[in-house]
Amino acid sequence: MPTNSNDWTSFTREQVGQIFGPGSDSRKAADLARRDAKLYTSLKQAAVYSFSILPEEMLNRASRIKKADREAAYRAAHAAEKDETFFLPQALADRLGVPAETTKVSFETLQRLRGRKND
Repeated sequence: MPTNSNDWTSFTREQVGQIFGPGSDSRKAADLARRDAKLYTSLKQAAVYSFSILPEEMLNRASRIKKADREAAYRAAHAAEKDETFFLPQALADRLGVPAETTKVSFETLQRLRGRKND
């Protein structure tokens, strides 16, 4: 289980199922809640919002995620999966010094062109 990432969208169903799924060990869940409360909360959010294993009422109010934030996370994940290419707008193509009519880029490539992402 990734302990360095506490993003509720980064867990798999198997990881969440070990703690909250059918037949999971409640001692393991209680131990995780004591050892790493942030990871436990993230897994619980994934169980509620990603996999519908638990109802939203099982989360305390501070851990609930607004519907707009959930939708934004789903849209971002979907866009990252697709990673479609698109034509650059004319003004941006001129600024980068590339022809707008023939230059198709992905969002990741655009970030590199703008100097905001390095490998």
